[in-house]
Amino acid sequence: MKALGLLAVVITGGLLLYAVDDFPAWGDPLSPASEYRVSRHYIERTFSQTSVPNMVTAVHGEQWLNGVKVVGFEMGSPDLVERIAASKFNTLDGFGIRQSTPIALQNHGQ
Repeated sequence: MKALGLLAVVITGGLLLYAVDDFPAWGDPLSPASEYRVSRHYIERTFSQTSVPNMVTAVHGEQWLNGVKVVGFEMGSPDLVERIAASKFNTLDGFGIRQSTPIALQNHGQ
């Protein structure tokens, strides 16, 4: 019975590893998950549903100040890559590339 369980685990693990090759690149803004209507739904309705004007997702970011959008970006877009290359940050290895990192939020009062 243990051999049957082990065989099931090995087969399942092999199938999962085989399926990983079909996944889109991590953080790819053109992946089906990023283009699917649910992502657009959350991006478009963030403020109306949460009353929080600033939003950053894996591939999209916006900053609003006094009801005016002051910056917006799409990670990996040709425009963002070009702007980083022309900035003072172009020497920082990995700058502007999606990575796992903590985020610090500040509230300076209203």
